[in-house]
Amino acid sequence: MKVLHTRGAEISFCNASVGANAIDLDDPKLIGFILNFQVRRFGLYTGRHWIAIRNIQNIWYNLDSEILGPLSIGGNEQLRVFMSQLQHGTEVIRILRITE
Repeated sequence: MKVLHTRGAEISFCNASVGANAIDLDDPKLIGFILNFQVRRFGLYTGRHWIAIRNIQNIWYNLDSEILGPLSIGGNEQLRVFMSQLQHGTEVIRILRITE
């Protein structure tokens, strides 16, 4: 998180259970999100995994390191659907660009 601060970003923690409707996705300073959620393999919880969600030219992308490349989520409405499907206990970090 320190790297984000040194690059002029503001971060805030959000509760995923509040839902994506509570987040202003049209905020021009919004860069993206970092999500942290439990991973289940072979029926067992094996730890937690981080993924980044980034807005590039009004399209949201899933930048998960476990997929081959950026995966298009779509526009704001598709992101709201994506985030509404997050499992309970997912931590959401909102990243804003600081413009001075």
